[in-house]
Amino acid sequence: MTKHYLGRACKYGHDDGTGHTLRHTGSNQCVECMVDKRKTEEYKEYHAAYHQKLRANNIEKLKQYRQTQIDKGNHNSKYEKDKTK
Repeated sequence: MTKHYLGRACKYGHDDGTGHTLRHTGSNQCVECMVDKRKTEEYKEYHAAYHQKLRANNIEKLKQYRQTQIDKGNHNSKYEKDKTK
């Protein structure tokens, strides 16, 4: 399954020289527009707040997952040592 295809031209002028734009298959959004959006401070702030809220709501699941990985031996011991400092 492909992730991108050449579709109609983007309204912001992103094109590959043929009058078409590289677009995501699922959302039909222009790839270059998505890259530009992710560079904005507004998006970065939203993304940070979203993940902070997600971590806060799932802290017990995260702790349980980390402990499971440690028990299995699938953890980065350097990270675990640095985290205690």
